[in-house]
Amino acid sequence: MQFGLDLVLLRAARERLRPVVMIALVGGLAVSPVVIAGDIAGHEMEHPMAVVIAAAPREP
Repeated sequence: MQFGLDLVLLRAARERLRPVVMIALVGGLAVSPVVIAGDIAGHEMEHPMAVVIAAAPREP
């Protein structure tokens, strides 16, 4: 069975989209407690780094 290039690309994009979105979502959720906690004592280094990770623009 022959597949066209556009059909193959659409199928590959559909199969890879879910894992990529899940990884980005988990990464954002993992740093959200540090971002929400704010700049409290003991988090002077972690809070700015978490803000950058959570708000960093994602390249396509």
